[in-house]
Amino acid sequence: MASIRKFHYANSLEGEFFEEKCVSNVKFAIDRHHIFFQEIEFKVLVSKRKAVEVIECFLSKPMTKDYYDVLFEEGEPWEKAKKTMKIKGDALGDAMFIEQITIDENGNMEFLEF
Repeated sequence: MASIRKFHYANSLEGEFFEEKCVSNVKFAIDRHHIFFQEIEFKVLVSKRKAVEVIECFLSKPMTKDYYDVLFEEGEPWEKAKKTMKIKGDALGDAMFIEQITIDENGNMEFLEF
């Protein structure tokens, strides 16, 4: 069985991710046009780096027909799309560059990817 590749963002921010544990949840786009979002809540505070790693793990999971159908309601048929859409991160297309991270006073993290 062929191994499934892993999804990784390209960090376009200057410097390293901070290691301070200040993130309680994270909201991120799961499609190229930022129409659909996923939110993950953490039981304990985590660092920006850990939050991004958790998102990358989510986006590395295999693409399923149900997931595809929600994102691409009017796209090509699943039978054709599944040949190229191997993992959930494939739905982002080339929008995998982290451009901005914001964290509010409650630890809610959002970031823009392009």
